[in-house]
Amino acid sequence: MPRLPRIDHPGAWHHVWHRGARRASIFKEDRHCELFLDVLDRVVRRLGIEIHAYALMPNHYHLLVRSHLGNLSRCMQFINGAYTQEVNRLHSWDGPVFRGRFKNQLVHDEAYLKELLAYLHLNPVRARLVTLPEEDCWTSHQAYLDLDQRPRWLTTDVLLDLLGGAKNVYGFVIDRHLKRTPWPVEMDLKTGWLRIEKLKTPKSQVSPETPLSVDADVEAVLRKVADIADVKMADLLHAERGPSANPARRFAVLALARWTQSTQREIGERLEMTTNQVSKVIARSRSIPRPQMAEWLANFQDYMSMGGV
Repeated sequence: MPRLPRIDHPGAWHHVWHRGARRASIFKEDRHCELFLDVLDRVVRRLGIEIHAYALMPNHYHLLVRSHLGNLSRCMQFINGAYTQEVNRLHSWDGPVFRGRFKNQLVHDEAYLKELLAYLHLNPVRARLVTLPEEDCWTSHQAYLDLDQRPRWLTTDVLLDLLGGAKNVYGFVIDRHLKRTPWPVEMDLKTGWLRIEKLKTPKSQVSPETPLSVDADVEAVLRKVADIADVKMADLLHAERGPSANPARRFAVLALARWTQSTQREIGERLEMTTNQVSKVIARSRSIPRPQMAEWLANFQDYMSMGGV
């Protein structure tokens, strides 16, 4: 069986998962789901990502995607930011919709791709929202079975070919549902995650809320930040006023917050900033970032996915 890409380069596959802030609902009504699917249409057209399957649940969502341009982080920032703006505008709300950064796991082989398709399509069944996966719910299952029109942004041919057509997709999914065939023993059925034996964190502590690279060395992160932003390390300490001032310094704040265990106070001490300044930089990052910052963050994510730092 051919292997799929192991690193986040063009062509890499990902299982992406994100939940609502404070575990609150992110899809309270059907039109919220419709808004989210419209955002998926936009991100496919604008940023070139492929979406192969989805499941929208009341307080979280799953996506099976393929990143042809190696820009997963940028795509997810667009999806979460655009949906937050749309739903807040719809209801005159404010504040974050999603909890922290999205979670993703690389998909390493075709066998697991099939398992993920079944897992996503059975999410509403496992949650007892419906009794069968082909019932009316917010997944891509009906599109795979030709029970509903396939959205133009949804790519189904790869997995249809892999499983041998719509009839076999249905059989594969329903066999998992009825327990005629078992799930892989290494698959965590609470999350759809594969349990990775070589994680530094003990398995009992691993969950989709635990980033896989939170123990990176602070100085190594800053060196890579300076390299990506094409500045000197000393430039990261240069204070300038205004939200657009010294973007490399703000990039350093976000990189340390995402990829190290540093507290906001510790980040401030290292970058000669107050804790309040660090907090503001992190808070502003929840909106859609400017193109330069989005590119830098995506480059750093690619670097980390390849085992950097």
